[in-house]
Amino acid sequence: MRILSRSLYMAAVAVTLAGSGFAQTTEPQSRDFLQPILAVDATSPTLQRGGEAIPLRPEMLVNNDENVTIPQVSQVVLPNGIRVFALESRESPSLYFIVFFKGGSSLDPADKVGLATLTAAAWRAGGTGSLSPDDFDQKLDEIGSQLSISTERNMVRLDMFALSEKREEALALLEDLLLHPAFNEKQFDQRKALNLEELRRENDEPSDVARREFRKELYGADNPLGRIPTTATVSSVELADARSFYETNIAPSVCWFGIAGDAGEAEATKWIEDKFASWSKPAPPVAALPEPSDKESSRPQILLIPRRTAQSQIRLGHLSIARNSPLLIPAEVMSSIYGMSGFSSRLLTEVRTKRGYAYAVGGGVLPDDPRGIFFAVAGSKAASTCAALSTMMEVTSSTARGTFSEKELDTARREVVHGFITKFDVPRKILTNRMIYDMQGYPSDFIDKFVERVRGVSAADVTNAAKEIIQSSRLRILVVGDPSTMDCDLTQLGDVTVRLLEPGDSALLKHKSD
Repeated sequence: MRILSRSLYMAAVAVTLAGSGFAQTTEPQSRDFLQPILAVDATSPTLQRGGEAIPLRPEMLVNNDENVTIPQVSQVVLPNGIRVFALESRESPSLYFIVFFKGGSSLDPADKVGLATLTAAAWRAGGTGSLSPDDFDQKLDEIGSQLSISTERNMVRLDMFALSEKREEALALLEDLLLHPAFNEKQFDQRKALNLEELRRENDEPSDVARREFRKELYGADNPLGRIPTTATVSSVELADARSFYETNIAPSVCWFGIAGDAGEAEATKWIEDKFASWSKPAPPVAALPEPSDKESSRPQILLIPRRTAQSQIRLGHLSIARNSPLLIPAEVMSSIYGMSGFSSRLLTEVRTKRGYAYAVGGGVLPDDPRGIFFAVAGSKAASTCAALSTMMEVTSSTARGTFSEKELDTARREVVHGFITKFDVPRKILTNRMIYDMQGYPSDFIDKFVERVRGVSAADVTNAAKEIIQSSRLRILVVGDPSTMDCDLTQLGDVTVRLLEPGDSALLKHKSD
């Protein structure tokens, strides 16, 4: 039997993310789908995917006959709606407090995209009604605590580390910041200026451009899931807007509150109840996200963003399944075969290993609500752009036909299981992931039955998922790079639309053969 031990509490967790504007977490579905797929750590026999380690050799995976048990956590709902999660671990004299508020940047008004992110920054930096920003930070330093506030598309998140012996002081500071933030004007102005400066540099990295523009291409620039902060939208955010976002959206009815570490679960739950059970506030307005849609076309639709760079960023994909889809588990197995495997995916084998067209490549299905995405992503030399893209399209088409060998299926099932249990290998991740799955509306037994369901996926299940999910007629392709140095005219591969980020980029449109 393999039991994920709580004694791994202080184990290091490698996180590999690229780009900015998204919280750096390792939890399910919290990552942006354009966070990169495969990054090799030369000092370790593993790959990194979405922050989790992937073994390079199949024999390092969990055997099919091994029993996997994921530790339970205590769960209590307070009368005011706060959902309290607690997990005891006595391996270290420390505590982690993790707080989620459902919502996040998807709640930004269309003319103030960036509001949630700026609110989180100003909230953390602004001090409280009783403590100035400097005094608040000094008190944190004095007790050896750390506290951060971040924003993702579906949540606002607070993380706090505290020593066990300083638990009362840490909880008092957390309570003060949660319930009585000051939103200091000077700190707000400084954070706003930093955000605007980041936006002024947003086109510096081709991978950041590809991530941003492809999200808009798939979800639509007007959909909350596709909206991207701009200089105009961030400039329009005022201090009063940040205060209003906090007052409207930070409430006990949308709060998930977790404690992991050196405390009994009943004891930890009582701490939260004592501090926050009397917190009363109206529930935030509930508005379902509009469902995006995509269109079929007879030829691939390619968006070209010319940039002067020696490398090309390639994305292809379309909208896909929601989290409650019956195809969810087979899609996980299919994704491993297609492009999320650490050592044997079809994309990696065909594009990188056999042909050397890309230095990084991968893809698969990332469920989300109301629609997830099917995607592939690669980074290549400019002179291999078309070759890499053509091969990615061929692999996509062959995978859509739904023919898989038993060896592929067996390895994929084992890898999906391995990747899942790695998300629960230390107490803080056990707690955080159980909180996130609960917040995202998964069934209460989803985590505990996941391994069994993956191992029970048949070849027919995966074939059906591939045929249902991958729709070549709906593919959207994005290429960021210098067309004058690419190995073909992209019009040979599909219908090309050009989007210029800067006027000078138009000089790159003359193909080298002209």
